Parts: sequence; C-alpha cells; structure tokens
Amino acid sequence: MPRCPRCGTPLPKDENLRFCPNCGTRIKFRPVGMNLVMKDLSAGVFGALISVMIFILSPPEVNLYFLPSFASAIFVIYIYRVREIKDALIVAFTVYLFANGILGGLVLGTFAMAGEPYNTHWIPQIHDVILYSFEPVSAFIAGYVGLRISPARVEERAPVAAAEREERLGGVVYAS
Repeated sequence: MPRCPRCGTPLPKDENLRFCPNCGTRIKFRPVGMNLVMKDLSAGVFGALISVMIFILSPPEVNLYFLPSFASAIFVIYIYRVREIKDALIVAFTVYLFANGILGGLVLGTFAMAGEPYNTHWIPQIHDVILYSFEPVSAFIAGYVGLRISPARVEERAPVAAAEREERLGGVVYAS
C-alpha cells in the first residue's frame, strides 16, 4: 500500500488522488512497470537524437569519440528529472546504444548509396583504442553525473483553509 512521503499515512489506491488526506502533501503516483520503462526509453531515444545532432554538426576533422553521447545523456537525465540510479543508467545506455546505431546506419548507408566500399585506410592510434574502449564506462559515469545534478522536484502542498472567525461578546473566538 502506498504511503505519504511526508507523514507516512497509508494512501488509498486511487489514481486520481492528488493530495494526502492527512497533511496535504501533493501525491504523484509514479509510473510502474511498462510505463516507467517506456518513459526511460523515450528519454534515451531523445538523447540519442541530440547526440547524433551534435556529431553531425561538429567539424569532420574533429573526432569527438564518446562526448556527444555523454553530454546528451547528462542533459536528458537532467531535463527529465530522473530520480533513481537504475532509471538514469537505462537512459544513459539507451542514449549510447541508439546513437551508435543511428550513426552506424548513417555512415554505412552513405557508403551503400554512393556504391563505394567501406575502406577509409584509417589506422587507429592507441588513444583511439583507449577512448573507444572507454565508451561503455562513460555511460555509467554519465548516468551517475546526470542523476547527481538533476534538480529535486519541488513538493507542492494543498492550500490550507483559513480558520473561521466568529465574533461574540468578549472578543474574537477562532473555531477550526
């Protein structure tokens, strides 16, 4: 049974419940199951599109390695206000996975449409190997950093009704 995060009062399982009946704290039921996963995945796909945009708009002679995915994962985790580490990691890994898939499709598709073989005569240097190998680790770091800088949600409280005033002989008496 769900409880109020402020006072701990058991709450009824009413999806339309907006405020705690005891203390007035705003209640927001978190999505569960498939809804939560879909929210994380949609945030990750959005981040992947941002990552691809950063990559495409960067100068062709500059190799950004994992930086577009790293920055966009942190940005999306911040914007979506992800609250738990497991959700932040799902978002970060989704950004990396989809960004690599989209970019791979764009690169290979470009060669296929041009009818050219995929042979760039590029010999990787040791720093290329290290930085590309660091990419999965940077997804963990992006998830953690994004979670830490994500703003806390402001707690909203129900308006408190003012006490009625009754005037009688002898002064003011407040009734609740």
